[in-house]
This record gives sequence, structure tokens and C-alpha cells, in this order.
Amino acid sequence: MKRAHSKGDQKLVIRQAIVQLFALQLGSGTSLDALRLFALECVESASKKTSVDPHSADGSDVQTIGSLLRTWHRETKYLSKEGLPRPLGLNGTNGLRRLVCSYFDAGKFASVFEGLQKSGLIKQTTRGKWVPTGRYGVVPIISTELLAHLAEGVSRYVETVTRNVTSRKKGNTLFERSSKVRAFPVSAAPEFRALVNQQAIAFLGVVDDWLEARVEESTKSRAKKCTAGVFAFAFLDQSAMT
Repeated sequence: MKRAHSKGDQKLVIRQAIVQLFALQLGSGTSLDALRLFALECVESASKKTSVDPHSADGSDVQTIGSLLRTWHRETKYLSKEGLPRPLGLNGTNGLRRLVCSYFDAGKFASVFEGLQKSGLIKQTTRGKWVPTGRYGVVPIISTELLAHLAEGVSRYVETVTRNVTSRKKGNTLFERSSKVRAFPVSAAPEFRALVNQQAIAFLGVVDDWLEARVEESTKSRAKKCTAGVFAFAFLDQSAMT
């Protein structure tokens, strides 16, 4: 059974991201004293930015929420005869509580349920039941869980780049590429978003299905396990976002 990361896990991935970035700076020739000063300057800059509301955290892990939504779209017991996510009541053998608690501790149901509503990931039908608003969820609330998710992405990216550069065997390298131009017309930003969203969802969908299938196949196996996955994102200058 998959479970959300604990608060300790969330702090760990944030720490790992920061440590790896600092390690890169030291490796590139930055002195320890200069790095300490840089770290203090970063903390000072961060303190001036909008702080995260401590009450926004609902104890849910972003990736686990994604798995929950995928299960609602895939497993037969949660599907209608038409193959669509079945509207779920809160309780019952295959109700929403049962689905949520297959990924989160039972004591966290209320907070996770509230988080799903606030994030717009589920909506209530006219009959009082609940359905997902999409197969994939975009969490619009800044929280410690989202920060941990972002930190893991940064940490994994640095880890992959470092290993690719230092690996003596080309067969051990992992995919890591980028595409960027410096004179992109702001007027084309909507087309860029549409293109990336379409292609990325197709790519991540294939990878996700393949990964999940391998996990299911090895559920009862005692073979060694590890974490594997892909992080993907697009970017635009702030001037194109207004």
C-alpha cells in the first residue's frame, strides 16, 4: 500500500536539494566562507518574500494525490459501466474514504478530503456524491507538501546531472535534456503552453503507465526496490505571464 511521505521525509528532500546545490558550488571553486555568506543572504532574501500559511498544509503528498486520482480512473471497482470514474459517496465498501485511506492513514482522511476540495481536484454532484475533476491534478495551494515535491525535483535533477557527468559508463546515464531560446515572441506564449501541455501529458502518461505496471508486477516479489520517475516542467519569463 502506498503512503504519503511523513513530515520528516519532506524535510529530508528539501535538505537534500539544498545540500546538493551547495555541493555543486563548492565543487566549482566557491570557498566555504563565501558559501556561508551566500547561504545567509539567501535566508535573508527568503524571509522578505511572502511566507507560506502553516495552516495550508493538509498532510498530503503531491505524488500520492496523483496516484489516488489515477486509481480512481483505472481500477474497475471505481469505474462506471462506461469506464468513467464512478461518483463515490463518502462511506461504503468502495467509497471515497476507502479510496483515500488506501493511500493515507485513516486519521488523515478529513484533512486530505478538505485538501482535495480546496484544490479543486474533486467536486460534488447534484446527488451529493464526489467525482474527480480530472485524471491528473494540479495543486494550486503553496504548502509544505508542495515545497517538498519541488525540492525533490531539484534534488533529483542535480543528482542526475552529476551522475551523468561523472559516470564512466555511458549506459548508466539517464535522460536529461533542455530546450531554450532567448528571443521568443511573448504573443506566442499561449501556443507554447498548449504544445507543451499536450506533448508532456502524452509523454508522462506513457512513462507513468509503464512504471505502474512494473510496480504491480513486482508487488509480491522480494526483489530489491528503488524510487524511479520523471520530473518535467516548462518555463516562461514573468513578462509572458502577465
